[in-house]
Amino acid sequence: MAATEWPAGLLAVPATADSASFVLRRWHQSDVEQLVAAWGDPEVAKWTNPPAPSMEVAKRWIAGWQRRSDTGVALDVVIDVDGKVAGEVGLASFVAQRRAATVGYWTAPWARGQGLASQATHAVARWFLAPGGCAGSALLATCHVENQPAHRVATRAGFVKLGASPSDPQTVVFACRAEIP
Repeated sequence: MAATEWPAGLLAVPATADSASFVLRRWHQSDVEQLVAAWGDPEVAKWTNPPAPSMEVAKRWIAGWQRRSDTGVALDVVIDVDGKVAGEVGLASFVAQRRAATVGYWTAPWARGQGLASQATHAVARWFLAPGGCAGSALLATCHVENQPAHRVATRAGFVKLGASPSDPQTVVFACRAEIP
């Protein structure tokens, strides 16, 4: 596969450990109401800049999941706990020449403080960096300087804090550069 084609065709939902209290899965149309609620959550809206929370926009966004994955634009996976959307982990901003990408995450209010975001982000990062996954070389997480819960998620997921973004001092950059255990 040519570098310019990476990661198109490689994006699949990563497997989770049998011991995990969640599963990672693709979005389904039955998740629309939970996605709208998440987009409308003040904490999600404050830190992630989601679209306006509407049923129609959420339906279109979920319908575009396969296209975004197949074309290497993004991979957004649900953190599912007992059939409920606990959150999301997403990969985007792929840089083929460096085999790098960024990761983002959010959790629903009821799922916060349980370690789900860090465990799910770790699982996605591990898959992304593994030879059997995307064989990526670097995965970055960017968080607002004041979003301390996101900093903790990145650190617990195995990322190392690099410091402020050169282009935006209000953004802190974390990185995973090697396969993580």
